[in-house]
Amino acid sequence: MKVEFNKKGAERKELIKAISEILNTKPKYLGMPTAAYDFGGLIVDKNGALNFEENVFPKDIENLLLKLQSKGFYAEDNDLPKEPVKEPQREGLGLTVAIPLEQVQVEKLSAIINSKANLIKKALGISDLPIIVDLEKVSFPWFKESPDDTRIQTYTRFIAALCKMSITQKRVQAKEKEVDNEKYAFRCFLLRLGFIGSEFKEDRKILLKNLEGSSAFRDAKKGGDESCFSQAEIL
Repeated sequence: MKVEFNKKGAERKELIKAISEILNTKPKYLGMPTAAYDFGGLIVDKNGALNFEENVFPKDIENLLLKLQSKGFYAEDNDLPKEPVKEPQREGLGLTVAIPLEQVQVEKLSAIINSKANLIKKALGISDLPIIVDLEKVSFPWFKESPDDTRIQTYTRFIAALCKMSITQKRVQAKEKEVDNEKYAFRCFLLRLGFIGSEFKEDRKILLKNLEGSSAFRDAKKGGDESCFSQAEIL
């Protein structure tokens, strides 16, 4: 999992210092040409992006990102939209969410959706992921039946976060990967979208409910109690 901070030079040094303080450990400098710092399970590259190994627990990632926020470091693609989105439109028994066109990069949005298509459909309990683009908005007529008000709010936040990522994400891999643990993979994706902390606890619960596996452990069958950061505690 990769989280972009886009910090270089002195700003990257401050980011590395903050991570070192949070994890209570010194990183290993990997030298040129990567100029990366290795914290064990986490590598900070030359552009200030955080690259987490696959065995890192989502909860540990979430806690680290929250503590970095408290120190003034915010991931580029981890902010949910600050601008208001259009109100969800109930059409008959269904629901359509619409986002202003200026808040969407349509090509990247399509790639993001395609890369997680099966997980998104299962998480939201839907069968198709069409998007309709006009001169003013991008519409998502995904729901044939209207969810309850709580799920409407969650689904609207989720779709708005996808659109936000389409603007902030520099590169998108459109090819969908097969996953063994649906909950773990989707929770990592939710963290990248900005669903971090207690504020989004109910949203995460709703969005993970339909998925199989363990959200805490990458290997849902084996489980385990090892910390992903063997030399640090961030809980």
